[in-house]
Amino acid sequence: MLNALRSEVIKQATLRSTAVYFVLLIGSLFGPVVLLGLLDADQFRLGEPQPWDMLLDGFFIFTAIAVAFTASRTTSDIKNHMTAQSFVTQPGRWQSLVAKFVVLVGFVAASFAVGAFLIVVSVMAFGGSVAGGNLAPLFAALTMAVTVAAVGVGFGALVRNSIVAVALPLVWLLVGEMLVRAASAKYSVLEPVGKALLTQNYMNLGGQESVGLALAVFAAWIAAFAVAGFVSNQVRDVR
Repeated sequence: MLNALRSEVIKQATLRSTAVYFVLLIGSLFGPVVLLGLLDADQFRLGEPQPWDMLLDGFFIFTAIAVAFTASRTTSDIKNHMTAQSFVTQPGRWQSLVAKFVVLVGFVAASFAVGAFLIVVSVMAFGGSVAGGNLAPLFAALTMAVTVAAVGVGFGALVRNSIVAVALPLVWLLVGEMLVRAASAKYSVLEPVGKALLTQNYMNLGGQESVGLALAVFAAWIAAFAVAGFVSNQVRDVR
């Protein structure tokens, strides 16, 4: 298992596009704050300490980039026969996918941490400060980021097609969930579906509402796509 993790870390670290994704991920978080500071620095300098829910305007861009990163990396390894090679060199099929989950999801989580730190630095650079009393929005965003990253890996292992693995989660996150949420508010029969949406539970967790349910929903999304990805990885042929 350690060999699989080491191999995955080296592989991701030596790809130039990893640095590009890192810049895009952290930039999507602190970039809007910098832009706001350039346009209206007085908001930071003269206003109250900024709460985290007001500083995460770029977070949904972050989630889109995160799921595109993890899904495309998973499918590209299959397309380029890297998975087949790992099956030959490792004692089982599951090790390579576990390593991919750990490394890719860990990369997204680390990028989020760096981006959040740069948000604080950016606010301070414009003479403001960040309110430290309520960290629930920050925790909710990290939980959402880890979840969509894991979904990207699992879905990529399931469908094995880069276009489908990237496009469908993006459409679901950016359009599908909004439509389902609107429909669930109008039709009571769809209320259980509305309660299982990622974006709805992200908002609930950030607002400290139904925290237990929100965490359970996030865990269920991760488990469902992880199981689907592992089953596909275990039984399907590779070249």
